[in-house]
Amino acid sequence: MTQDRIPRKIDSSWRHIWHLSWPIMISNLSQPLVTAADTAMMGHFDDASYIGGVALGSLIIHFLVMLFSFLRMGTTALTSQAHGAGNQRAVLLPLQRGLVIGAGAGMVLIATLPLLIATASLILPASQAVEHHMADYISVQIFGLPAILMNAALLGWLYGQQSMRLGMIQLLLVNGLNIGLNFLFVLGFDGGIKGVALASVVANWLGFLFVVMMIKRQFSRQLAGFFALGSALRGSGWSAYFSLSRDIVIRTFLLYLVEATLLYFGGDEGDVQLASLQIVLVIFHLVAFALDGFAHASEALVGGAIGSGSKDTLTQTIWRSTAMAGFVSVLIAMLLIVSAPYLLAIFTSYDDVIAQTMALWWYVVCLGPASVLAFQMDGIFIGAAHGRALRNGMILSFTSFVGCLLLLRDWGLDGVMLAFIIYLIVRGLSLAIRLRHLYDFPAKA
Repeated sequence: MTQDRIPRKIDSSWRHIWHLSWPIMISNLSQPLVTAADTAMMGHFDDASYIGGVALGSLIIHFLVMLFSFLRMGTTALTSQAHGAGNQRAVLLPLQRGLVIGAGAGMVLIATLPLLIATASLILPASQAVEHHMADYISVQIFGLPAILMNAALLGWLYGQQSMRLGMIQLLLVNGLNIGLNFLFVLGFDGGIKGVALASVVANWLGFLFVVMMIKRQFSRQLAGFFALGSALRGSGWSAYFSLSRDIVIRTFLLYLVEATLLYFGGDEGDVQLASLQIVLVIFHLVAFALDGFAHASEALVGGAIGSGSKDTLTQTIWRSTAMAGFVSVLIAMLLIVSAPYLLAIFTSYDDVIAQTMALWWYVVCLGPASVLAFQMDGIFIGAAHGRALRNGMILSFTSFVGCLLLLRDWGLDGVMLAFIIYLIVRGLSLAIRLRHLYDFPAKA
């Protein structure tokens, strides 16, 4: 065994899982806070179409970003397994490839801006005012995509090496700048919906440059040979990288198709219903990003356990992280019960939007417990690089969502929310029943 390939001992203790999870929970919560700030600013303009414009515009941008979610997830999986195996060369490859793909894909998307806006208007029809605001948002936000995608690759690499605190700094910096610039561009410069989008563009580019400098300083030894991109681009491992990426893309496409269906239904019902469902999704993302702290920790630890060949560590990571996530999901549900009127007052001052959202509130309360297993299984299977299981599980859960919508189509928004909760439960169970397949790797002494 060569000196640079010495398997590491992976710590799966309760304390270490929490040590990895809490920075992610704090930093992840700042991500939907940006969307919440966008929604809140637009919610106090002169009509609800501003909320709808941000809702549909951010959905399109987030959909594009999540189509490249393998830049974060795949990088974490491959880096964590190489980290666990002690293979320093293999640790560097996912970062090199992720940055090249992120930069290239971002530039291509900028070049297709007119097509993106036309397609968005076609697949997400709404009122003329909402579509106008959506186009304004996308036309500015698109210029931040290269930085967003490269930031995703950087974050995945940090998570794969269990450097969660530096990842926390990255996310807090980008999202904190985004929120602060929101106030400056919208309230200070009266930038409207374009000001909201410009805040994101500037924040992501400044955050990318800062984190590159931090990584260069902290990981100088691991980055040796980074600019030898020829060997990285021509080297082996692309087949496994693209196979995992393909499955993650399919999984993510279906995931966002579910949310797009929710907003499509709201837009078809009216601007008030669309605004209400946007607020529900913002709260869902707050819940999801909090629980994803344990899921992201599981990615790093599961990948490390498999890379080091420790099946006992794998078992401990799965059960301990899931138990902790389940406990936190119950606490979140209790918090949502008591905070409803105060939370909704932050998002909007429209009484009809508040009333519509309150009518759906018990579904909102159930979102955390219903989704905790789905998030955990995602993290576990991503860390194991079992992309096919992720893909197939999402196909099954999406099919259940569509089936429930057809059965409950006469129930209005109640039927849509009930179908959404059933989909989350199926999404978790469809992967949980396949956990035994994660142990198909040789144990190492």
